[in-house]
Amino acid sequence: MATYNGVNYTKARTNSPTNVLSSGTLAGKVRVMMDSYEFSGATVGVTTILMGQELPKGAKILQVILGSDALASTHGNATSTISVGDQASTARYYAATSVSNAVVAIGPALVDQMADVYEVTGTTDNVIRLTSAGSISAGTVRLCVYYAAD
Repeated sequence: MATYNGVNYTKARTNSPTNVLSSGTLAGKVRVMMDSYEFSGATVGVTTILMGQELPKGAKILQVILGSDALASTHGNATSTISVGDQASTARYYAATSVSNAVVAIGPALVDQMADVYEVTGTTDNVIRLTSAGSISAGTVRLCVYYAAD
């Protein structure tokens, strides 16, 4: 039976300046950032909601979970949406998701999409933003972000 080495296994055991692993790749700590926002009163048009804390440079976003009540609309607008991203890309983690009904959206998957793990650069991407569109008047939206750092 043959034995093969993974890319990071090899890098960790090869003493070379070109084989430096970024933080969180091996023996990284998984951390959680959670926050919520309560809509009250009419929120019409595009609104940005800053969530949680600033993520550290080099953090690897493992999974983002968005949950909400069935958010009420002042105009009966069934097209109220929320996207999850940052200043550089308002939909980096979720494209506009309808929140007229209660929703739980999960992604990116921890293992299924490892190629899609995003690494925070610390420029315009270290604060998670919810962007709402439509007319939301009441309800709660919750966000949970799992990321690896250190």
